Amino acid sequence: MNQNQRTSLIVFSGTLTCDTPVAWTPHGEDAGTLKLMRTAHGEHFFINSPALRSAVRHAAADLIAEMRGKSYHLNDYFLAANGGIKDAKEENKENAVDDALSDDSLAGDEKSKKKASAADEARAAAQLSKKHVLKFNFAKEHNPMLMLFGSMDVPGLVSCDHAMASEPIGKASHSVAKFRSVRANDFLRRPDVMDILEPGAIDEFVARQEQAALRSQSKKAAKDLDVRIKVAKAAGNTELEKQLIAEKNDAAAGSNIVQMQQLLNYDAIPAGTKLTHSWRLRRVSEIELALFLQALARWAIDPLIGGHRAHGLGRLSGQWSVNTRRPGESAMTNMGAVQFGGDAGLTATGEITRFLDPDILRIPMQAGQFDFSLAAIDALK
Repeated sequence: MNQNQRTSLIVFSGTLTCDTPVAWTPHGEDAGTLKLMRTAHGEHFFINSPALRSAVRHAAADLIAEMRGKSYHLNDYFLAANGGIKDAKEENKENAVDDALSDDSLAGDEKSKKKASAADEARAAAQLSKKHVLKFNFAKEHNPMLMLFGSMDVPGLVSCDHAMASEPIGKASHSVAKFRSVRANDFLRRPDVMDILEPGAIDEFVARQEQAALRSQSKKAAKDLDVRIKVAKAAGNTELEKQLIAEKNDAAAGSNIVQMQQLLNYDAIPAGTKLTHSWRLRRVSEIELALFLQALARWAIDPLIGGHRAHGLGRLSGQWSVNTRRPGESAMTNMGAVQFGGDAGLTATGEITRFLDPDILRIPMQAGQFDFSLAAIDALK
């Protein structure tokens, strides 16, 4: 495989192990509740593929900045780490043709005008398609980051599976790990803390506790007033409604005292859980494979996923067997193996090891072959 040759398929297949509990949970109303993968056999622990793919993509962006020896422009960083930011006007253009021809209720003249407008939009859409092809060809020559991980309109060559436990929870030897957040009173747990505080600190603490109690009372009062406001509104009693709204505003003002950050209980995948996982790289070049493997190695220095990392959660270890299908071949050929864990970082055996050589990336970078800027993409005509 030389620098410009593209292999048909490279598969990293293996397992990830939760060395510590992993709290991968959604935001919003379900925050803290562990998401499970439902299959025909039951519900499985899993880590979603975007979390893993994003972790390695961000590691690749860091690696490129380090090798270049200079910082990113903000737009260039978003392009590298997130795939860029799509302009809403451009997005609207892509959907304009379907929208323009979708209304069958228009009169004849209006419909003719709309079809003419649709023709203009179709030409604009064709130009966008042309630009997508130009972006792809530019990335293939000058931006291996974009080729690997893609952007809003350039499909990436790396796909990442969800990491999923092979056995459903009912058959596994462990269940969801539940964590309860507890807020301690420093003065009860450590009376000697007074030795490092200014005089009068205990009085200030007592005053804050009283404020916190008032805040709780105010929040309850505001909630009760909400019910009374709805009743007054339904009865058409405008004067009473205004009076109750004023009382609620006063109560809400009293509820704005924040003592400390709110703590939430949360679920986690238990430590020791093994998850099957694979990466698939399709038609990548030697440079792109080297960037992927070296980004994986960079992430493996501190392989964390999910939340509550300050509590020691989210640490993974793993191993993958690496196999490839070369152009013109039907059978897969083994390229070696990759593993990481503990403080050892990533290690490799076999043919795949040579792609950890930083010169595969450094030499073309120093020769000016790469351009990771958004400006270079926008300049394409």
